[in-house]
Amino acid sequence: MDRFGISDLEKFDGKTVIIRSTEGEVIKAKVTFVSKPFRDITFDLLETNQPERYASDAKKTAYVIPWEYISDIKVVLEGTENR
Repeated sequence: MDRFGISDLEKFDGKTVIIRSTEGEVIKAKVTFVSKPFRDITFDLLETNQPERYASDAKKTAYVIPWEYISDIKVVLEGTENR
């Protein structure tokens, strides 16, 4: 995420977003917390193109992603699929 820093992620707090990771994962998520000290975001997982990564955590919905692993993030507009 060379285009912007962790401070720029604060605007996504509380929003439903599409995250594209540097590892090729596409995640639809609700951002619940942006941590500047830890340089990551906490999110509730809604959808992913790699569900096998989460199979062992069937009851868990909240996850953390370091901002360095985010290649792109966009707000999902209500009533649209922003993919």
